[in-house]
Amino acid sequence: MLWKKALVVMMILSMFSLAACGGDGDGGGTPGSPDEVAQAVMDIYLEGLTTISGMAENPPSLEEAKAQLEPLKEDMITRLVELGKIRATMNESDQSAIDSALLSKFMGVDKEMFDKYNEVLAHYRSQDIGFANFLASINTITQYADFELLKEQEPEEAARLGIE
Repeated sequence: MLWKKALVVMMILSMFSLAACGGDGDGGGTPGSPDEVAQAVMDIYLEGLTTISGMAENPPSLEEAKAQLEPLKEDMITRLVELGKIRATMNESDQSAIDSALLSKFMGVDKEMFDKYNEVLAHYRSQDIGFANFLASINTITQYADFELLKEQEPEEAARLGIE
């Protein structure tokens, strides 16, 4: 009888330990499959698009927008480069699967959100074309997760990030 109680206590403690660690034991949530990598890339893209489109109703001053969005973009780039490292270890078939999944996900982007994103670009274009171009670059930010594409389209950026 005592061993049964001990077993129950050990099981309960094990469950609490798993819950404290996140529970599913997947090693910290690093994407591994092509679908997971594509979803992680898309989530980062949508974070930028959502943030910018959210400014459409009441755009902050140019200085405030720069202060908010410049560090966000750099953070997004950092996270996308990490996903690019994962992608780079995959075979060509898995990389193609990521590309296909992303294309499909892009087709599902909310048109209203994208329209608001374009409104914000137009708003700042009249004040600072350089910043408007910076905002437009968010639309192609996913290239940071595809090193070959980044090297082709933005070789200076690839060099800045140490991507060879």
